[in-house]
Parts: sequence; C-alpha cells; structure tokens
Amino acid sequence: MTQLKWWMRIVGGFYLFLAVMSLPSIRANGFLNVFPELAGQQATLAFELLIDAWVMFGLELGVIGVMLILFSRAPFQAFSLVYTIIGLEIVRGIVDDIYMMMRGYSVGFYLGFITVHLLIIVTGLAFSRQRAARLKSVGIA
Repeated sequence: MTQLKWWMRIVGGFYLFLAVMSLPSIRANGFLNVFPELAGQQATLAFELLIDAWVMFGLELGVIGVMLILFSRAPFQAFSLVYTIIGLEIVRGIVDDIYMMMRGYSVGFYLGFITVHLLIIVTGLAFSRQRAARLKSVGIA
C-alpha cells in the first residue's frame, strides 16, 4: 500500500477519534479538565452553547474522517481532499492555535496541538508530492 493511502487512513481515524471525543458527555468533562474555572457553570447558557458548538465541530471532523478513509482506496484521485486537509490543518489548526495562545490559553497545550498539525501537514505534503513526482516520471501527470 502507498504511504498516502496510509496517511489518509491514519488522519481519517484521528479525525473520527476527535469526533467521538466531541460528544456532549465527553466534551463537557474535557472542558472541565482543561478549564477548571468552568466548574459549577455547566447549567449556564454560555456553557451549553459552547458544548453545542463543539458538537457541530465534532460532526464536521467525523465527516472529514469518513471521507478520508473512503477515498483512501484511490488516494491519487483525491489530491484535492488531501490538500483541503492540509489547508484546514494550517488555518483551523495552527492559525487558530496561535490565536488561542494570544487570547491567554495554555501555551503548552496549544504547542502540543501545533506539533500534531505540523506532523499531518508535512507528511501529507511529502506523501502526495512523492506520488505526483512518480506520475510525472511515467508521463501520466
């Protein structure tokens, strides 16, 4: 199997894991662990809106994860999906994490996520370019 195929499956599985972790009961406890100052505020409208917004984010991650896994069967026909993921990892990942750090959230926590985003970006670019170069060498691309 190709490296890009495995990249799509691993990243797709990771996105599905994040989708499951966005379920309301799991996410609410996660927020309380990361932001202990929210304790006692679970019944407030703001907390409920936060959970609801995160659920929608989780559903989106779930759709992306499923698409990555489905299209991994023919990864070189899905370059646009791969580059969409790379773009999302840059903007919704790294740029958003920098924004969150600038807003005063945990630098260590978000640096950890930036590392994950960079890993996904760099490996995705490397594996997709590797295959594109092979296709050009045989006159297909």
